[in-house]
Amino acid sequence: MKKNISNKFAYLSLTLTIGMVMYHLRNVTGYNIQYLNNFDNSILSAYTGFSNHIGFVCMVFFFFVSAFWFYRNINNKEELFKKYKKRLKTLLIPFLAWTIVIGIYQLITNQITIRLDNIFYHLFLNPIAGPLWYILGLLILQLFAPLVIGLKKNKKILLSIFIMITVYIVLRTIGVIPQLLTIENWWWYNNLIFYIPAYLLGTYMGIYHSDLLLNNEYNEKKYTYIGIILLIISLILWNVLNIKILILFYCFMELVGIWFIFKPRFCEKEIKDFFKSNFYIYALHNPILIPITNLVIFRFLSKITVFCGIGVVITKIIQLIIIVILSSVARFIVTKTIPKLDEYLAGGR
Repeated sequence: MKKNISNKFAYLSLTLTIGMVMYHLRNVTGYNIQYLNNFDNSILSAYTGFSNHIGFVCMVFFFFVSAFWFYRNINNKEELFKKYKKRLKTLLIPFLAWTIVIGIYQLITNQITIRLDNIFYHLFLNPIAGPLWYILGLLILQLFAPLVIGLKKNKKILLSIFIMITVYIVLRTIGVIPQLLTIENWWWYNNLIFYIPAYLLGTYMGIYHSDLLLNNEYNEKKYTYIGIILLIISLILWNVLNIKILILFYCFMELVGIWFIFKPRFCEKEIKDFFKSNFYIYALHNPILIPITNLVIFRFLSKITVFCGIGVVITKIIQLIIIVILSSVARFIVTKTIPKLDEYLAGGR
């Protein structure tokens, strides 16, 4: 794989991780908002709408890419178990490490109580490291890898199974057929089911067509034009036909468009080490940094009697920047003081 294409994945991953912070910042309660005119109202509506939009795109990307990297270059059981071993280091250990870090913070701030009878609840049903629920989802989905690899040579059968699963999820989502399995107490369970088609597509691409992403740079102008067209179409469809199950299709279309537009030649330089903080941003933003920065912002704004819609958006952008910087500072401190700890917290693909 060419280095600039690897960098392209890294830039896109960082961008969408920041987009996920934006998604969790979409709530505008707590602001003393008075809509002075329709423009303010439209700005605020556009912000919340785009934040929801980018959240779905981020999760589709994460599930697709995770499956893609996992299944790429697996040809036998020995290689599969090597991948399993690697995933313990890059997924399970970071999840447990962040659970401990965030758990200690929440214990100190009296947000939770830990007892022997609720450890399973805080680990799995309602994870302390809430934003990292997708790691639990990936670990569950990867349990089916031996079956997938066993059927690898039977491409038509494997593809048929993937299509049947996707059709079931579509029909399940729109309520045509009953849910065969529900785990109501696991709040992230339905999220996992919804994003399985993205995971299956990543699996299929990783097994059979990895060259489409790793060897082709798509530098020709026609791909830029195609990418722009795909973005425009997806945005139009998203706003005209805003049906939940179609959102997956829009996300795929949008990600293909971004991939075509975003040229590898722009990624010849690697991301500066200070900003290689995806796991830190993702793990810290929702359970710790958003509540803390909200508290500071609301106290600062408490003396302002009128706060318009565009003011909220500007404040949210500043808050987003602060959260990214604080997360990067946290990783910088860990790497300089306890480098070994960073291995457990930083995660990886």
